[in-house]
Amino acid sequence: MADECLLDRAALTGLLGGPPVAPATNAVVTRTDGTRTRACFALADGVTVSVNVYTTNRGTPAGYVAGARHGSAVTGLPAGTSATVLDTVAGPTLQLATARYLVTVAVAGRTPSRDRWRTAAVAAVAAAPR
Repeated sequence: MADECLLDRAALTGLLGGPPVAPATNAVVTRTDGTRTRACFALADGVTVSVNVYTTNRGTPAGYVAGARHGSAVTGLPAGTSATVLDTVAGPTLQLATARYLVTVAVAGRTPSRDRWRTAAVAAVAAAPR
């Protein structure tokens, strides 16, 4: 997906705990081994949100979310979607399944509330291509 910035300002502000210092932007990170990853980043007061959008090579996006055994399910989402919040090295991370994509939203520097995760998931679903 060319633009992984699926979250609107309200969803980002909720995850960051305050307004972003600049508009969210797509960026490419080059690792020491030469591999590259693209993601959308937003920053505010020592907190970072990153959004990644993937297609799955094996299984379905919903299968990945269902397989996250240590996650905490996010409820109240649009039909045909599912999500869970996982504790990861990068910080709490939302895994969201749409019919077509697996979306991850990682927050480093704070732990958003359940309502903030739900708001972010609904915003991402609304912005993701069908």
